[in-house]
Amino acid sequence: MAKQKETKVVRASEAQLEEVGSKKHYWYSKPGMTDTERLNYVRVTLPPGEGHDFHYHPMEEVLHILAGSAEQWVGEVKYLLGPGDALHLPKGEIHATFNCGDDLLEFIAVLVPDRVDYEGEMTIEVGAEEPWCSIRDQA
Repeated sequence: MAKQKETKVVRASEAQLEEVGSKKHYWYSKPGMTDTERLNYVRVTLPPGEGHDFHYHPMEEVLHILAGSAEQWVGEVKYLLGPGDALHLPKGEIHATFNCGDDLLEFIAVLVPDRVDYEGEMTIEVGAEEPWCSIRDQA
């Protein structure tokens, strides 16, 4: 019988907090933190007016909105998402998430590389490039 991997309960107080300005990322699972080889699970909070500018990941991602209102861009298409809404982003899809409401935006992001040995960047920023740097002004 194969050895069972260690089960790790991550209490809210044990989540690894990563602050980027006023944005907060609460990591619950990632390689080196839990006994996972690829699974990245993070709860994100964005104050009103804040966002994650246009970027992509060399891996699949699922976003699930828990609270607040999101202006979600997938490529050049804008969606408005609210609590309970979710979306799947294929590997390499350019996207952005902005808090377009008056309350805190809270969502879960799950990212999974397609290879266990993946060691590159998780996020590639493109928000300073056209058409991404001006697309919201044109919408």
